[in-house]
Amino acid sequence: MVTFKIIKNCRETAIPVHKAVACSCSPVFNAAFSGEFIEGQVGIYTIEDTELTVFKVLTEYMYNRDIPAPSSTNDKVVDHQLMSEETMALLKLWVLADRYFITHLQNLVMAALMAIFRKYEMMYKEWLDYVYAATSEGSALRRLFIKAGLLIGAESMERNPEEWFPAGYLMALMREILRHTEGRIRGIDFSDCMVPEI
Repeated sequence: MVTFKIIKNCRETAIPVHKAVACSCSPVFNAAFSGEFIEGQVGIYTIEDTELTVFKVLTEYMYNRDIPAPSSTNDKVVDHQLMSEETMALLKLWVLADRYFITHLQNLVMAALMAIFRKYEMMYKEWLDYVYAATSEGSALRRLFIKAGLLIGAESMERNPEEWFPAGYLMALMREILRHTEGRIRGIDFSDCMVPEI
């Protein structure tokens, strides 16, 4: 057994995991626990910048190689609060998986996020802010949000886009729109641009 020590807001929680399970899940964990690193010698890996609930989902994934489907996508009734909380947890899980090169988990999270976007066709500012703060330019998660912007459209987003969107999002969205409309620009009707004559 190895122990993951999760530290958040001065609280420390120890989570035991079978070494073989942790090592088979992530190349980072494998290198840490199997090599000459201090983690391999003491059997403890400290993570200081993630929430305990998010790491517990990662622990479940280590053993099951799956994540639970967001309950907000299964319900017949639309629960925006639940959907928002589940989406934020999924975003944090994706970032954690990215840090430890757990690509299969990242793709499971992406599928869950796509299901949420398709069902609710909306996006919250806090999600975009988190994604743009926690990921680098060109990340798959940013690309997902750009494509979700195409799916969702501006009417489901707040007004004042310059205040709402993180730096770089609108330009990336515009590039994606142009990429999808390439070759169809010639068919645009410009007649509504004319000023009516008196």
